[in-house]
Amino acid sequence: MSTLRAHQARPPGATEHRSIRCGAEQWHVEITGPAEGTVCLLLHGTGASTHSWNKLVPMLAEQRRVIALDLPGHGRYRSSQQTDYSLPGMASSILRLIHQEQRLFDQEIIGIGHSAGAAILAQMSLQEPGTLSRLFSLNGAMVPLNGLARITFSPIARASANTRLLTGLFARRLQDPSVFERLLRQTGSTLDADSMHAYQRLCADPAHVKGALRMMAAWQLERLYPQLHRLTLPVHLMAAARDRMIAPREACRLHQAIAGSTLDILEGLGHLAHEESPTDVARFIKKYMPVADTATDHPIDDGEAHATAASA
Repeated sequence: MSTLRAHQARPPGATEHRSIRCGAEQWHVEITGPAEGTVCLLLHGTGASTHSWNKLVPMLAEQRRVIALDLPGHGRYRSSQQTDYSLPGMASSILRLIHQEQRLFDQEIIGIGHSAGAAILAQMSLQEPGTLSRLFSLNGAMVPLNGLARITFSPIARASANTRLLTGLFARRLQDPSVFERLLRQTGSTLDADSMHAYQRLCADPAHVKGALRMMAAWQLERLYPQLHRLTLPVHLMAAARDRMIAPREACRLHQAIAGSTLDILEGLGHLAHEESPTDVARFIKKYMPVADTATDHPIDDGEAHATAASA
């Protein structure tokens, strides 16, 4: 059952905010663009929210309906029961939402995911092939961690997420400007004041911090990665050359694992490339959009693009 915050028809280009109840889950969903036609489903990465798409959405919504939602545990998502933060669990939750809201997702669905959001879209495509017609991965987190990081990452996140004291400590530490800026530097991205403020607001919310930690604690890419060769939909990989969180070489591994995939490298950008330079990311996405969807789009000027196709 959907609860609309704005019942009137939205003006062209405006974003409609909906709070949608699906079972025990209360989803925050943002809808922009035409009422009919191809749907672009946007899934953000760990620790972010729908705000991370704010600059990219207007460029995608000119000809398509764009739907962004807060992932479980993030932003304005709420649940009256314990949330399953595993990769299959989160994929199943979003699939249930899609099935329930058939009038909203009544056309072809193209998945666009950043970091962990790309992994969730891949998992959805494996669980229910045909749900998505195409998948765009922006610095996708689909390659398992190696070495010491693999041994320590999940246990530390799990211990922190399950201890109220440690969760509160994380939230307070993230409010320290020096800690917050150090964390953002690890992304390799340079953000403007609006984006910085949005992340600071999220980091000040203990519920959001706890949800992000629980998601990281439950993340097991070891099960997803060996199955990626089973994907049958077109997959387009984008990697940012300055990404310090997910190295471009991981995108090369994904490119080899997923037959028929494409790989583009964005020079001069980091992990949050879609927030740094939405124009370049929109150009990458439009480059691979079906012809019927891009007939009236602005043409891509290869001379201005930062994206270079590593392989097609």
